Amino acid sequence: MLKKLYLNKYLLIAIHVLFWGLFIMLPYFFRPSAPEHRFGAVNSMFQYRFIASNLLLVVLFYVNTYLLFPLFYKRKKLLIYIISVCALIVLFVYLSSYIDRHFFSENLYFKHTENSFPHKRIVKFKWWFFPQMMSYLFVTGISFSYAIIVDTAKKEKIRKEKENENLKTELGFLRSQVSPHFIFNTLNNLVSLARKKSDQLEPALIRLSNLIRYMLYENDDEKVSLSREIDYLQDYIDLQYLRFGDDITIHFKKPRYTEAYMIEPMLLVPFVENAFKHGIGLVDNPVISINATIDDKTGWLNFDVENSIPSQQSAKDKSSGIGLNNVKRRLELLYHDSYELNITETESKFRVNLKIKLL
Repeated sequence: MLKKLYLNKYLLIAIHVLFWGLFIMLPYFFRPSAPEHRFGAVNSMFQYRFIASNLLLVVLFYVNTYLLFPLFYKRKKLLIYIISVCALIVLFVYLSSYIDRHFFSENLYFKHTENSFPHKRIVKFKWWFFPQMMSYLFVTGISFSYAIIVDTAKKEKIRKEKENENLKTELGFLRSQVSPHFIFNTLNNLVSLARKKSDQLEPALIRLSNLIRYMLYENDDEKVSLSREIDYLQDYIDLQYLRFGDDITIHFKKPRYTEAYMIEPMLLVPFVENAFKHGIGLVDNPVISINATIDDKTGWLNFDVENSIPSQQSAKDKSSGIGLNNVKRRLELLYHDSYELNITETESKFRVNLKIKLL
């Protein structure tokens, strides 16, 4: 609970003020009901004395927590810390004794004990010293435990902040790997159209500009609308159509009602890109099937990509597999326990099935 409170500094300050305010004024809850009681003056003196003592305990708590603990204990100077705490307690004991002698009447303080005990001074010392020492030791122990918990919470917060920064850095690096690789393949497609002097070059350039706009202005967002990601896939597939025409059969089934769902940008395209990369070439009548559906009740996206492969695949280039390894790492970082990825391969088919929890 203290770790959670530490993260909300205003709530923590309010709790400190409330707790110590009640602690300091605690003696007032035990005022005698009748002021004319023969011990009324003595009881009032006890109240004032305990209020002053409680104020000293509060000061001791914060001096140990925010001064001695970080100055010596956190710096591994244990012996100096112990000596400093002991010296601080002795100082406060002396200060408490000084306050008793100069601000409170000893006659009233021990008025009712003088006639009952012959060794008045010894009784006074024992009555005053041991409870004071025990209270100072107790508060010192409490302040030490509190400082340990707060310090642990602070370290945990810093660790999580560093972890988040490292995560953002790694994700940014992974995303930067996706974009250049995809642009490189798309430019190859446009070069092919330019060589053919195709009229389809202009619409292809328009689609490419849409893709680059998406990568530049939306790729930095943590999440984008699923509809934007699907549109991105559609533009990519259209560019592939322009390149291969009737030489390839593509089936693309898009989900409905995608506006309500958010997804990590550039997460689905590596699977489609991989299908085009390895499903075309030595394959006779290549077929690529892309099927995306959403379960509206559970919020799970089911994304399935299947492509034909040659019976004996040609040697893969050095960049083969980079896209899939990239997206696997991103899935692990972003969705962790909220996704399932299954990759199967037969003699003629390569299939990727991805399920992601979007809600």
